[in-house]
Amino acid sequence: MLGSEPFQTEKTLISDLFREVLQLLRGEVRLAKAEVQEKLGTAKNGLALIAVALVLALPTLFILMFAGVYGLIAAGLSPALSALSVGAAGLLVSGLLAWLGLTKLSLEHLTPTRTLDQLKQDRALIEELVK
Repeated sequence: MLGSEPFQTEKTLISDLFREVLQLLRGEVRLAKAEVQEKLGTAKNGLALIAVALVLALPTLFILMFAGVYGLIAAGLSPALSALSVGAAGLLVSGLLAWLGLTKLSLEHLTPTRTLDQLKQDRALIEELVK
């Protein structure tokens, strides 16, 4: 019976190690889910900014073009210069909003970096325990 005790101890240690690794991995999965949900919230904000930019861009261009035409009549400016100035201002504002939205959608902002860092640490810990 004395010979079976070290085997039981090793068996128990291995069993405990696998249980701890599984618990660790489950925790990492929960962390990854939470971080991905956070990143998706950021992406939603980016999409909302893009939507606002698109909604504002078309009517802004039409209204500004009409204002340019009326300004041309009132100020005596050339039609081309008036339309160009008004259109450029509308595009600048909508372009800025679209750019802000796109920056929120970049892969850098969506990558679950905290989870990846934690997984690297866990891997190193597991490798150390297995040695």
